[in-house]
Amino acid sequence: MKDFTEKIVRTATIFLSLSLFGLAVVSGSNTHPFSLTIRLLHDIAKAGSQIRVEVVLTNTSDHEIGILKSAPEADYMVEVRDANGNMAPDTDFGRRQKDPASVKVSSATPLYSLKPGESLHDEIQIERLYKISGPGKYSIQASRTVPEEMGSGVVKSNMVNVTVTP
Repeated sequence: MKDFTEKIVRTATIFLSLSLFGLAVVSGSNTHPFSLTIRLLHDIAKAGSQIRVEVVLTNTSDHEIGILKSAPEADYMVEVRDANGNMAPDTDFGRRQKDPASVKVSSATPLYSLKPGESLHDEIQIERLYKISGPGKYSIQASRTVPEEMGSGVVKSNMVNVTVTP
């Protein structure tokens, strides 16, 4: 009888542990409906020249999603940091883009439908947003807010590095 009781307790303990582990995995999984990937059009740029980044937003869900698309500088948040991790200074235009009062969504803002696996491509001119005048290495990362109806949160891209020469 003692062996039977130990088996039941052991089985119940294993079952409870697996159930709690499964619950932790489900509640901890925060999958977003899309991913972001960026790539530099040129890895090296002269100080004061254009630094362009291609942004690819891909529907990673199993259903069609709608993405509002206006100007890329307004649709994505971009961070540029120097080799020491300091944020590059904003241009006037970049500062306005970060001001929530300047963001205007209207009925004329197109809504793009993306089926699973489909992507939207955009290009952002980094020098419009940030003053990158000095030579050095800079890291760039883009992000986009996930609309509340798609689960909320922020999706971040990979990070790319550009070398600015004199």
